Amino acid sequence: MSNDLIQHIGPQICSMIPLPVWHRLFGIELVIPHWHVVNDQQLDHISGIYKFRTRRQFKEDLEFFLRYYTPISLPDIKNHLDGSRQLPKRCFLPTFDDGFRESHD
Repeated sequence: MSNDLIQHIGPQICSMIPLPVWHRLFGIELVIPHWHVVNDQQLDHISGIYKFRTRRQFKEDLEFFLRYYTPISLPDIKNHLDGSRQLPKRCFLPTFDDGFRESHD
């Protein structure tokens, strides 16, 4: 299957699977969503590389994660890995690609 086809239909297929099924099937408790850029304008230097979220879409993403997951920090994960802290059930660590100027601005 071509990589373009997988990138196109993969998210659509995954979005059809209810969260409780993901958790039961795969034992997923930690989710690490990743955003490249959040912007309301067309960004020619990015649009050919990544799909990016508008401010409204990003806010909806955050509301979704906050409804179903507990936010955690990178130190929380470090403490979990060294055994000094348990992670909450169904938690998420929001992350950004910091390679674009828009992330800095």
